Amino acid sequence: MDIHSRKRMGVDTLNERYASREPEHMKLAVEAGGLLFDIDLDVGFFSSTAYEWGQEFSHNHAAYEIHLVQKGRCIMYVDDTYAELEAGSYCVIPPGTYHSQLSVMQGAVVKICFRFSYRATSGGKPHSAGGETNVLLRVLDAMTFYTQKDDGRLSLLVSAVQDELQAQPLGYLAKVRSLFAQMMIDIIRFAPSASSAAYGFPEQTPDDLRTNVIDAFFASHYNGDIREEDLARQLNVSTRQLNRILNERYRASFRQKLLQTRMKVAMDLLKNTDMPVSHIAERVGYQTAGSFYTAFKTNVGITPLAFRQG
Repeated sequence: MDIHSRKRMGVDTLNERYASREPEHMKLAVEAGGLLFDIDLDVGFFSSTAYEWGQEFSHNHAAYEIHLVQKGRCIMYVDDTYAELEAGSYCVIPPGTYHSQLSVMQGAVVKICFRFSYRATSGGKPHSAGGETNVLLRVLDAMTFYTQKDDGRLSLLVSAVQDELQAQPLGYLAKVRSLFAQMMIDIIRFAPSASSAAYGFPEQTPDDLRTNVIDAFFASHYNGDIREEDLARQLNVSTRQLNRILNERYRASFRQKLLQTRMKVAMDLLKNTDMPVSHIAERVGYQTAGSFYTAFKTNVGITPLAFRQG
């Protein structure tokens, strides 16, 4: 057999399963972690065929390439490095990296291949310099060729994608995108450049902190005699600024926000406890059951008893 030729040794049953439904070439846009991955699937993904390989010409691609060995063993030559791949392992070849398969060990090899590229989504702005999107970008940008033993997860995800594309049930494209999103995250996690990557929870902005203070204030003091000045003092703003902030975040004034909080607590107590209405009125800050009754009917549209029975 010529050293640059491939001799087909046998056809995996997957070929017969997918011959009627699967395309020969398919592109998918997949979002994960604030990144958009362009997945490129060709015959190397759809056709799981056994080949006996000779030496390939060294070549490269403009995208990342994944080789998942399902059966047999082979030797890859990547940027002056030899790497042996056996069944149940995969390798990731970065863009522009010259590579070739030198030989097959112990007969034929069955592989699944696909390519991907990535970019940040228009809305994928990380919350901080150490946010998840930035960390994923750093790992991808620093990713070099690597091999990894598959714990079975990647193979299962690939098989699930192939099943969805073959059967094409309702929502199959959404399911396929979800499966590829999981693949992308797993591939990034095992990259050598991921070993030093770390990030915490997104940092809170001043606006987030203000919202936390406001929510905590009303949750703690809704049943008391509270004033705008009390909350304004905690936020270190004037009462005029306070009401502008409340309007921007809640579309409500101080008095309206207090009333909304009281009604929300009252409705919860009416539905989930046997507490008398008079006790609920006192619990949410009303001096008399009558004033609570009037406020509840005005804002909810029915009486407290009707709400409880509804």
